[in-house]
Amino acid sequence: MLNIKKKVLYLFITHKKNYEFVLNKISGMGVTSIAVVGSNKTYFDDKTLFVDALDNYDGLPEKVYKALSYVTTIKKFNKFTHFCKLDDDMKINKMFTQRILFNLHYGGNVQYSEGMRNWGADKFSKNSKFSNELYEGEFVPWCRGGYGYIISREAINNIKRMNVEFNEEPYEDLLIAKLLNQKKIYPKNIINLHEYVYSKNHQ
Repeated sequence: MLNIKKKVLYLFITHKKNYEFVLNKISGMGVTSIAVVGSNKTYFDDKTLFVDALDNYDGLPEKVYKALSYVTTIKKFNKFTHFCKLDDDMKINKMFTQRILFNLHYGGNVQYSEGMRNWGADKFSKNSKFSNELYEGEFVPWCRGGYGYIISREAINNIKRMNVEFNEEPYEDLLIAKLLNQKKIYPKNIINLHEYVYSKNHQ
């Protein structure tokens, strides 16, 4: 197992309004990168993973969780040992090295302190309680989603059948960290993460 080459599939999480932009960006990358959008059912069309989840900010935790869970079931993706969640504004500067991926189950830009409890309040729909109320849930160390993060197939397999209350978890990156935390899988800080995946909004 130690000699198996680690391979990463990059998932650009987007929405229907930005869908064409993302497809143009990842064209030429082949199966290395796919787009993920919300839909009324879950299926893969060879370029895009459509996920049964709301396509707005409210649905982001469910969209990311279901996308990570589903990619581990697609036969075409069996060769990938790791999956990298990226926002649609991000760029891939270069592939992650085998040294970074070796023995890595969950890594990115880690925040160890409590986050802002009203983060993104203006992004939620008016029907969401998080547009008017502070998040009261637990914080654990997590990989900050705006910087991108990597999660291994093994780690995803540990959490993909868990019961998740999406309505109680507004932040997809924190949700993933909390689920992994229950399985004693903790985030690893990748010091030079920006050399590999980059967002001008998160430098």
